[in-house]
Amino acid sequence: RKVVHVDQSVEVAGADGTSWAKAFSTVSEALEDAEEDDVLHIAEGVYCPDEGPGRVEGDTSERFRIETSVSLVGGFPAGGGVRDPLSYFTTISGDLDGDDVLADGVTVNAEGQRGVNAGGLLVIEPGEDGEVSFDGVAFTGADGRFFNGGDLGVFSIRSGKTGFTGCRIVGNKGVGLAQDCEVSFKRCEISLNTEGLRLTIFSDAEVVYVNTKIQGNRLKFKYEGGSLSATNVLYSGNTEWMRLNGGIDATFVNLTASGNRVNPIDIMEGGEVFFANCIIWNNTAVTGPGASLYTRSVE
Repeated sequence: RKVVHVDQSVEVAGADGTSWAKAFSTVSEALEDAEEDDVLHIAEGVYCPDEGPGRVEGDTSERFRIETSVSLVGGFPAGGGVRDPLSYFTTISGDLDGDDVLADGVTVNAEGQRGVNAGGLLVIEPGEDGEVSFDGVAFTGADGRFFNGGDLGVFSIRSGKTGFTGCRIVGNKGVGLAQDCEVSFKRCEISLNTEGLRLTIFSDAEVVYVNTKIQGNRLKFKYEGGSLSATNVLYSGNTEWMRLNGGIDATFVNLTASGNRVNPIDIMEGGEVFFANCIIWNNTAVTGPGASLYTRSVE
């Protein structure tokens, strides 16, 4: 297991990632160099999937493809130093021509996208026993409206375990697809995203949210099969629902769902659904009567 350094401010001949002085300047180079269980330390800056050797600049179909267990840790200053993700923003962005409207290094909201943006950012397939993690990284500027290569926005996760910790998913058109895998979001923000070509879909996935806010989105979150656990979660200011379908088992603890312009939880075909110490109030539908919980049975 080794540490691979990435710093877009470094341009050095013979870069090998072994130190900040010899850091790779693109994430794609670092991922190609990484082996099982390696850790990428990524300095502040904006990193796009069309950057690096063998990549086509401006190609909206380029992705960061992760097929082995690896960790990506952001929040380091340029040139290396003490990590502080609240001061040094590491961003993976689909803003290929650099003209989106930005705030704190991310596309301010989905309407802030301009010009050419990548259809997706991450394709994650580490295998059934593989584990991929992100810590202190923002994901922004993905335009998943055109279903390029089967992507639906920020991520396409098809196997293994993927964990997001202290991450932001902001200003995207589509969040993604996770299927037959485990996904966790801890101390994350998922906000100001709109719907891509299709829903954000978790299919036969084990999904966990802890200390996370899902706020100001205009897209649907569909959980179909598998399981969902949400603890200390704020679901507020959204215009679309969380739909439980396919017999999914779900647990909500310390959930606050308020100020949404829709019934926030739509139990279409749930398995066992459990609520403890939750506040679900002040939600109004855009059209028709408002409701906080919408349950129904289907044949």
